[in-house]
Formats: sequence, structure tokens, C-alpha cells
Amino acid sequence: YHYDSWCVRHDFHNEPDERQYLAGLYWSYTTITTVGYGDITPGPDAEIVATIFVMVLGVFCYSYTIGSLASFLSEIDTRDSILATKLAAVHEFAKETGITDKVKSDIRQALKFNTDKIGTV
Repeated sequence: YHYDSWCVRHDFHNEPDERQYLAGLYWSYTTITTVGYGDITPGPDAEIVATIFVMVLGVFCYSYTIGSLASFLSEIDTRDSILATKLAAVHEFAKETGITDKVKSDIRQALKFNTDKIGTV
């Protein structure tokens, strides 16, 4: 090992290969999950394994939350887009057929009600 490598600096070069591998996994997961190295670090192998597990679990929970939020916002945007298209179609239909403003307003309100209360367009 190079004298300035992490193995030498943290005295891992004298440890068994399994311990070096576990330390490398800990380092890579800490880096990938952007947790950071902080002042408190796990010591024994069991703590390192538990810490890796918690970091991976945290990434999954965070990813699920962000994915759900993105899906929810996309659904709202899609619903609003479909509603706008249907309202424009009602407007064009009213212009071409000459229906009264009252009927046109009733149709628009029914479409908006279905979107707001029932969730369908």
C-alpha cells in the first residue's frame, strides 16, 4: 500500500482482507449516499454493517418520497391539462352550435366538478 493511502492512515493495512473490504464498502456507501463522514463513525464490524444498512434504507425512503411527490405533481399537471383541453373543446362547440351561455356554463361547471371532487375529467 502507498504510505498515504486510507488503509495505511487508518491502520487497515494490517487488518484481514474482510475488514478492509467492509471498510471500503462503508466508505463507498457513505460517499454515494452523501451522508458524509462526520465526527462519529462506527467502530466494530457490526456497527459498520448496521450503518451501511441504515444508509441504504435512508436512500430508498428518500427516493420513494421524492418519486411519489413527482408522480403526484405530474398527475395534477396532467389532469389540469386534460381539463383545459376539454374546456377549450366546450368553448369551440358552443361557438359552432350557438348554445346559450347558461348551458355552456353548466357544462364547464360539470367538468370542473368532476375534476375537483371525483378526480376524473
